[in-house]
Amino acid sequence: MKNKSILRAIAGFTAFASCFTASALTTDIYNASDLKAFRDEVNSNPSQFSGVTVRLHADINLGGETWTPIAATSGTYDNNDNGTGFVGTFDGQGYIVSNFVVNVETGGGNWFNDTHYFAVAGFFGLNKGTIKNLMITNANINAIAKEGTYNSAGAGAIAGINGVNGQILNCCVGNSNVYSYVGGYLQS
Repeated sequence: MKNKSILRAIAGFTAFASCFTASALTTDIYNASDLKAFRDEVNSNPSQFSGVTVRLHADINLGGETWTPIAATSGTYDNNDNGTGFVGTFDGQGYIVSNFVVNVETGGGNWFNDTHYFAVAGFFGLNKGTIKNLMITNANINAIAKEGTYNSAGAGAIAGINGVNGQILNCCVGNSNVYSYVGGYLQS
């Protein structure tokens, strides 16, 4: 019998956090519902995943849906690697996430204070942790900087932006399209 994912079994991070112990900071994803719940938890408070390993346990086909990136930033990323990003470890364990679309557009911004307003588009938005052993197929990633604004757009199938300490290890992308500032595997 398959173990229930913590993310599916427990609603809300307060209860979610209490399931962890100092020696067992892991959670498991078995299906698209688990993956979406994980994404929503990261997007509500990315720092809660510091030191946590998230493991994928099955291929997940998202059926062509529009995907909001995991660690979709609040819209800013500066030269000092500040910005809200995923800080844990995501281990795909060789499984495939497939058939999704990401459409992200920047808002207004300026360069006067070295803050760059980015549209970050990918399976992950801003990675400041470790993503490993993950395969992405049949993804369409679109990050658009609005015309007439001081913005950039970063896109990659795995991550829109890989932060200074971010690591992407043993991952691959196939049969996917990336449109943006720079595309392909990751933006920076």
